[in-house]
Amino acid sequence: MLLYVQSLLHNLNAVRD
Repeated sequence: MLLYVQSLLHNLNAVRD
């Protein structure tokens, strides 16, 4: 679960950038 959340956060960060 944590990995999934971390992946989502990373994806969001990439989109923001």
